[in-house]
Amino acid sequence: MQMRSLTTLSVVLACGTLASMASAVDTVRATFNSVSPNTSCEFSNDFGGTWKGTLAGGMNWTRDNVNPGTFAGLQGDFRTFCIEITQNVGFGNTYDYLVIDPSDAPTFDPMGSFRAGQLSELFGRFYSGLTTGSDYGAFQMAVWEIVYEIGETPLNVDNGRFQIRNAAPEQAMANAIWARWTARARR
Repeated sequence: MQMRSLTTLSVVLACGTLASMASAVDTVRATFNSVSPNTSCEFSNDFGGTWKGTLAGGMNWTRDNVNPGTFAGLQGDFRTFCIEITQNVGFGNTYDYLVIDPSDAPTFDPMGSFRAGQLSELFGRFYSGLTTGSDYGAFQMAVWEIVYEIGETPLNVDNGRFQIRNAAPEQAMANAIWARWTARARR
């Protein structure tokens, strides 16, 4: 089984707890169960040149009981959010991950400390209010926007390098996150 970096993002990872608890060689083995709650959408990571369909929402996993890996921070069932949109996982498949600092992910283009800090703030401000598939879908879109958009201000899932389409209500919700965030920052 090929080792991957833990590039799906759990709540504790975004808040920095997971990374601070991990040693340089910690691993997690987990089975991917579902994306739920979720919403369907299409994304482009090349300014709208090509589009691919996906589910946006909470990614649900179960930690392997027999060979769980060395990391102690996740147990049983847990939920993550995707930060490496081009990396596919299959329902019911088991994966081995290296636990890495969020600033070093995704592995193809590390986001650095600024965007990792934005993810932490996103989780801190908005994660606890998620209840519906639309909420989780919009939140996932906001995560992708932080990870993939470079230099766009304000962040907006409707234009720029990273874009979403065919999920208008959730797109509007994701963009509203930035409006609320910006309004609070100005106070």
